[in-house]
Amino acid sequence: MAVPVWVSYDIFARGEIREKSVELGTIGPIDPLSDLSGLGNGASIRLQIGAESFGNISIWRVTLKNIGKVPIRPDDFFRPLRVEVNSPWRIIAITEEIPSAALALDWKSVAPNAMEAQPFLFNPGDHVYQTVYLVTEKPIEKKDESVLKISARIVNLRNFTKKEDPWKLDQARGFEMINLTFLEALSLVAIATVFFLWYLVSLKKVGIADLSKGRARLVIAIAALLSYSVAEIVVYYLSGGNRRTARMLFVSPLDFSIQWQNWLILAIHIGAIVYLLFRSKRNASDRVL
Repeated sequence: MAVPVWVSYDIFARGEIREKSVELGTIGPIDPLSDLSGLGNGASIRLQIGAESFGNISIWRVTLKNIGKVPIRPDDFFRPLRVEVNSPWRIIAITEEIPSAALALDWKSVAPNAMEAQPFLFNPGDHVYQTVYLVTEKPIEKKDESVLKISARIVNLRNFTKKEDPWKLDQARGFEMINLTFLEALSLVAIATVFFLWYLVSLKKVGIADLSKGRARLVIAIAALLSYSVAEIVVYYLSGGNRRTARMLFVSPLDFSIQWQNWLILAIHIGAIVYLLFRSKRNASDRVL
């Protein structure tokens, strides 16, 4: 029973028409009007297109890459590349995100919520970078958030290989992008340096900062890490806990359900300071005696 299955797969992968492979990546939805509405109290921003006005806009970034070893020719498309969105959204445009570095596709509208690209030559290593613009006038709730569906029927292509959204990967790992103003970055470096130098001086006073000892190197490395993480928290709270400054390595957003991470780091830092001050004072007393 296993032989026919193996033969079938072998024909699919190694036959006259080689198997094709396309990587698909999406980032979204991005809601620019919602982000801009925070510019001031009572701010109301709408998108005007001709005589139509829209209170909601959603943007998706779509990337396609031929990661296979054979080209995809225009006549390989049994059904064209199609982008479709759920109701109540509709597609107003699809444009090249990076025109100079990718293929330009010819899109046509086939429905208010769907567009299709004319078949195109897709050589190995070729990229497609597209930006999809969606609008709706209806009030949007969480359940109505735009969901993009991308499909195509291509000879000897089983399915698109999904590329994970890098933003979601960072969030799943507990990391966010570092995005600070110059003053915030300067404050971060200055505070971290002050804390680390204090740790070095204090560790030397208690006889731990001897780099020839393995344990001392580990303690100094921990002190450096703790200095940086505490500096992040200090800058975060001094800046009012805004979202931009929160996009750092150790800091948690101003969400009381996860604030314990910040407080735990601060507690460790304060505990270390108290311990080193106590050890330093006791060592000084021993020298006097």
